[in-house]
Amino acid sequence: MDKPVIHDDARAEYIESYVWYHERGPHIAEAFEREVEHAIAALYEFPDRWPVYIGKWRRILLRRFPFGIVYGVMGNQIVIVAIMHTKRKPGYWKDRMFDVLPEGNK
Repeated sequence: MDKPVIHDDARAEYIESYVWYHERGPHIAEAFEREVEHAIAALYEFPDRWPVYIGKWRRILLRRFPFGIVYGVMGNQIVIVAIMHTKRKPGYWKDRMFDVLPEGNK
């Protein structure tokens, strides 16, 4: 399995959340970073472990923070389309799914 690819918008929302936590305390931001890194490592190791969320997309929930990582497996590649806050704007990221699908699947 290739290293996971993170959609640019997912990376931006992660950075925005990290900064928000950092403003409340560097230790909180570091805990958030570790939690996200742990979740990405887990989904890389066992991509089929988490349930299907929408279509072929899966979601892993963070344990200590109200965030989920939405990802899909495309061949030998894991694509992360959202690192989303679970209490805000449900589904705002859904258009990103079409940004990363192969032409025949759009």
